[in-house]
Amino acid sequence: MMMRWLALVSFTIALTTCSGTQFRETVHKSISTGAAPVVHIDNSVGEIRVTGSPSHSIDIEAVKSGMSEEAVRNIDIDVRSQDNTVTIATKYRNFGSGGVRYTISVPAGASLDINNTTGAVRIDGVDGDVTAATQTGEVDATVGRVAGRRSIDLTATTGALRLAIDPHSDARVEASTTVGAVSSDFDSVGSARRNVVGASASGTIGSGSASIRLTTTTGAIALRRS
Repeated sequence: MMMRWLALVSFTIALTTCSGTQFRETVHKSISTGAAPVVHIDNSVGEIRVTGSPSHSIDIEAVKSGMSEEAVRNIDIDVRSQDNTVTIATKYRNFGSGGVRYTISVPAGASLDINNTTGAVRIDGVDGDVTAATQTGEVDATVGRVAGRRSIDLTATTGALRLAIDPHSDARVEASTTVGAVSSDFDSVGSARRNVVGASASGTIGSGSASIRLTTTTGAIALRRS
């Protein structure tokens, strides 16, 4: 189904902290979508927080920050829409410092593909497929019932992973960490030590129709009942 671009609104508010050492600018953008868009989010530095909502729109608050006005103005928030796909990306006009903290509301039926270089990723209330990766930072996701052909894939290089799912899920689980522990609220997902300092876990919840993959190099992994 083709997604109609009904509205894209953008405005910014510049703020300076009391200390005078950090400059911030807040960008708001909103775009109307269908009930189940595919949303790609690409960021370099800063937290990404995504929450599902009953509305058929994506609302974005992006707080840009840097050590100077020039560093903040060097950062663009690029939002593009084509068919049923929306892409939200941090762009730097020239090489520079600074980062962006995102707070994004998406339709509950959305599927997510998130890439962050440095910063946490937090997800709540989304019913579609979820792929989320960060090089430095934790990933914390609450995703409801995982069943059917749904896929959940969380990855970190240095950082912990926490996934909370509905206890009535149907999924095959594979989890591994090179340095850290793996814990699970589900008896059918058993963990074992790996190379003394690492751990892995695998098992089937319910019929095992969906897929859950949790992978980190350094950090603990926790699979919880929501």
